Amino acid sequence: MNVHAASPSGLARAEFSPFRPSWWSVLSFGRPWWFLGVILVVAHVVLIRVFSLPLVVLLWMGLVLVAIGLVQGVVRRCSREYTIGPDLARVRAGVFRRVDSTFPLRSVTQTTVTEGVFERLVGAGTISLGGNDGPLLRFLFVPRAAARLKVLRSAVEATRMQSGGGVPMGIPVIGLCGGIGAGKSTVARAFAAENCLVIDSDADARAALTLPHVRETLVGWWGPGVLAADGSVNRKAVAAVVFSDAAERARLEGLVHPIVKADRRRLIARAAAEGRLGVVIDAPLLFEAGSDAECDTVVFVDALRADRVARVMANRGWSEEELVRREAAQLPLEEKRRRSMHVIDNHGSVQAVNVQVRALLETLARRAAGERGSAGVPGR
Repeated sequence: MNVHAASPSGLARAEFSPFRPSWWSVLSFGRPWWFLGVILVVAHVVLIRVFSLPLVVLLWMGLVLVAIGLVQGVVRRCSREYTIGPDLARVRAGVFRRVDSTFPLRSVTQTTVTEGVFERLVGAGTISLGGNDGPLLRFLFVPRAAARLKVLRSAVEATRMQSGGGVPMGIPVIGLCGGIGAGKSTVARAFAAENCLVIDSDADARAALTLPHVRETLVGWWGPGVLAADGSVNRKAVAAVVFSDAAERARLEGLVHPIVKADRRRLIARAAAEGRLGVVIDAPLLFEAGSDAECDTVVFVDALRADRVARVMANRGWSEEELVRREAAQLPLEEKRRRSMHVIDNHGSVQAVNVQVRALLETLARRAAGERGSAGVPGR
């Protein structure tokens, strides 16, 4: 397929050309290899020990079975065709009974790639994508699965922006960051009192853990020990896994963050329609999750270390050591402060915080008005 003009995501349309599973999939489609082994053992017992047939018959039967399996694999591989983007994902498969499944990318909230031992050896993987109700399409044995997944996620993002799923113009989106126990919730309530919509990413992440497909994925990764007695996800058990292993934490974030971000876009659009003064994203991992890219400005909430330790001990039952352990998994405080555009001091009273929040909103409103005015003056 020829390369056409670049797509809105910045990717050449050749990236979206239909493709098929890896040729290595010929060795994996159909019955697993252990099934062939069982057939050969049974044939050995029946043909040699019962009928006293020569070993060469068994060998020829084995070759025939392997040949049949390879032919089936080739047929199934050639009958499957995958398309990713620019607007939808599509799987077409089948010989006698054809299946043609499509899924609009604007509805995708989950994208994952899994790699079995054999897939890793040959550089392939299985990509699953779906919405909040669970996986809807699976691309089996995809060659260069990591690169294809990157294309898929870029296409999903571009489609959402084109369909109005991005940050709407005219309403400021404010990211909150700071140390654990700095009082971001206090600052968020102050914004809410000024007619801002506050999005609690922690609460959204907890809600994502209740989704059936998320729960099943976690059990598949870490076993039934991550479930509570009632079958729900035991967040303490999950925390014990992810805060002791950076790779597992990244895997969890890759599962949950796309769901949280998709819900967030809908809330931002609704806030703009309601005439809110702004949207506040209260996310503990604002920078780590890349959510700062969705914000017009980022506010660092500052607080004394002694105050933060006292708050987590009183509100969460943590020790100072637990606070240190959890913060070690996040971006350093000084780096968060450096990347922020504004600082709100939470050393004093709630009234002092309210005054700072009100002043910040007024500053953002004046800035927005100035930008609109500049945009309307010819030659500027």
